[in-house]
Amino acid sequence: MPQQLPVVRCQRGGEYIALPRPSATTEERPQHYWPAGRQTLVLVCQDHGHTSVFKEKDVLLGLEPAEQDLPASRFWKVEFLCDREGCGQKVLAHARIDAGYTADDTARYLLASRPGLQCAENHVLTFKAQVLSAEVVSY
Repeated sequence: MPQQLPVVRCQRGGEYIALPRPSATTEERPQHYWPAGRQTLVLVCQDHGHTSVFKEKDVLLGLEPAEQDLPASRFWKVEFLCDREGCGQKVLAHARIDAGYTADDTARYLLASRPGLQCAENHVLTFKAQVLSAEVVSY
């Protein structure tokens, strides 16, 4: 029987994006990754470079594709500091992208997304935004 994979659906193109899942589910480790202490997940779709904002209720369970149908990819989380003078808000963004991307590649990819990453004050980040951390999510 095929396993079900936690996914969200791109709000622009409709393709499914798989979320990381733990090897074993427990009460402390739910069935899929969600950023700690956050009500939303900011995710940039690789197919369109489109930024979508999801709530946990948007997570669906979809059938896992056959292993040969899965492109080699990694799920990244990158935290930025808003570059608007005097702002200083932190922005956490995610992407599932090709496995060959480095942390710098991923940060540039996220900052080039449309309509763009925004801080809590609705400032759109530019390529001058400082990367505070960038890591592949291992869940």
